[in-house]
Amino acid sequence: MEVFLRPELGNIIVENVNADGSLSDTFERRQVTPGHGIEAMWFIMDLGIRLHRPELIRKAIETTLQLLEFGWDKQYGGIFYFMDRKGCPPQQLEWDQKLR
Repeated sequence: MEVFLRPELGNIIVENVNADGSLSDTFERRQVTPGHGIEAMWFIMDLGIRLHRPELIRKAIETTLQLLEFGWDKQYGGIFYFMDRKGCPPQQLEWDQKLR
């Protein structure tokens, strides 16, 4: 929640960061996988319940909603498997496949 959650990108979870926590401008380092982030927030919510930390639960809920907004195909519906945080075409051949 402190390294991969990026407020400067609209509170989305990124897949990769450099060793110092900074972001790099390559295909692999720009990849966002909305489903991974949503799944991670489910785990964070469970952790928040176990640790009695409602602020952590709220942050995970807000992040989940941001990831859904970011990853949602507004034209046809569904959540894209892979996205590029800068809006460039992703490298993966199956980038336009979606969860429905």
